[in-house]
Amino acid sequence: MGRVPVAQVLCAGSETQLRTSGDGTTGLARFFRFARREVFHVPVSAALVATSVALFAANIALGGAIYEALLVDSVWPEKPSIIQPEQGGLDRKWFWFPTHLIFEVSLVVAIWQGWTMEPVRMFLLAAAGCQLVMRAWSFAYFIPRAVEFERHGIAPARMAVARTWVALSRWRILLQCGTLAATAGAAFNLIAAS
Repeated sequence: MGRVPVAQVLCAGSETQLRTSGDGTTGLARFFRFARREVFHVPVSAALVATSVALFAANIALGGAIYEALLVDSVWPEKPSIIQPEQGGLDRKWFWFPTHLIFEVSLVVAIWQGWTMEPVRMFLLAAAGCQLVMRAWSFAYFIPRAVEFERHGIAPARMAVARTWVALSRWRILLQCGTLAATAGAAFNLIAAS
């Protein structure tokens, strides 16, 4: 049997077949040439890159918020060592600080770069509004109490305060969903406009 210069491997169920390409290129190479030329061509702009980074960070933040609500917040009022770094617990600032920093910087850049495009601007301003409300609420209420719980634990008399903190914290997930949805709307509008 002769040597096959270029082969295309197709997986059909559990069977793998080897096919030669008549023009000497692989099917994958032909697909990427077609994709670049015909279907998937989206010009990269600074607004799209910044919005994509913001969208990625918003997804990470939503995942972190859901993780905290379902796994961490449901346990720590009874076992505060989970959120006390000096006791071997989570140090949440190492997740939240870079996530919010990346999101907020990229959102500011996206707003600046996409300002002239009305629908993009409106979606990005909506994302910024949701983020601003969430961050203001966090700085005014959640962060000071979280630091107190991390440093001093929870006295039995403060258990109701901790449970209220947990219950209210879940509402921030809705704000995070609004931020994510608005950022996604801006990204889709940028892609559609290209």
